[in-house]
Amino acid sequence: MIKKSFCILFTALLILSCTGGCDYKKNNTQELSIVTTCFPPYDFARAVKGDDSGITMLLSTGSEAHSYEPTPLDILKIQECDVFIYIGGEDEVWADKILDSMDTDDKTIVKLIDTVELLEEEEIEGTKSHKHDDNEEHLEYEAEHLECEDVHHECDNEHHHHHHYDEHIWTSPHNAIKMTQAISEALIASDSANKDFYTKNTENYINRLNCLDDNYRNMRENASNNLIVIGDRFPFRYLAAEYDLEFYAAFSGCSSESEPGVYTMAFLIDKILETKTKYVFSLELSTKRLAKKLSDATGTKTLSLQSCHNVTKEDFENDVTYIDLMEQNLENLKEALS
Repeated sequence: MIKKSFCILFTALLILSCTGGCDYKKNNTQELSIVTTCFPPYDFARAVKGDDSGITMLLSTGSEAHSYEPTPLDILKIQECDVFIYIGGEDEVWADKILDSMDTDDKTIVKLIDTVELLEEEEIEGTKSHKHDDNEEHLEYEAEHLECEDVHHECDNEHHHHHHYDEHIWTSPHNAIKMTQAISEALIASDSANKDFYTKNTENYINRLNCLDDNYRNMRENASNNLIVIGDRFPFRYLAAEYDLEFYAAFSGCSSESEPGVYTMAFLIDKILETKTKYVFSLELSTKRLAKKLSDATGTKTLSLQSCHNVTKEDFENDVTYIDLMEQNLENLKEALS
């Protein structure tokens, strides 16, 4: 309660201090051109820069982030910008290839996945990928008894797929702080005349992120349980690890699977009933069809969680922020875990 009061007081003081005229004003230098791949780096850059002028997000609002492919115009935007900020990881290998193909001496590059401690994408109990373990044991048995090199090769492929890093690093506010710091350093390196302005904006924003983190920890401390069930993909590995949340989901990470098998559905229904879970979550931009099926089968209610990977066109036009979305998640988690 004290932490929450402090956060409210801090925010009020911040608004008053800025409306009264901040000491740090932006110098009238040439506008930086900043290109980001998706919403989290876009919003963090906006917070550091103080507004969204000169900032471009390549991902179209409301679209599926994992199916994005750069257009020739997108590549041109990257080539002509001063600062390029991307997450990195498996879904943005295309960005590495584009950067390798062009001269980047005149621009600052920020690969955010290099700024945090990465977690492996976890195989979730009850999902199709988790069931591969049984198949793997069977294949090893076959290889041992039949000495079949092809079977050994298939097992090696199974193991290989188990070591992808989860790239949804921003779902932890603690990671968001590190990402913001890296973006701030990049903007200062490209526009040193506004160092003080960027530094002050960064300090203010990180204070807000620390308040967000405190509120999440307070929610977790006061929760009656720590289990969430998501009838959808699971891009919340870092959020769950940060706040000690247990979880079941229809798919591991951001799987390309669109429909879970009968086994997974039966498993989730059993777990919902067994644990007396009251809510089933879905992602903000999904069809929510699977969550509704689980809800109908178990008599539970549905809630939404924002992965923050992208936003709707309406939210984008209304200047919705990462913190806004994470606060929505916080309220829904409070309700589900009470």
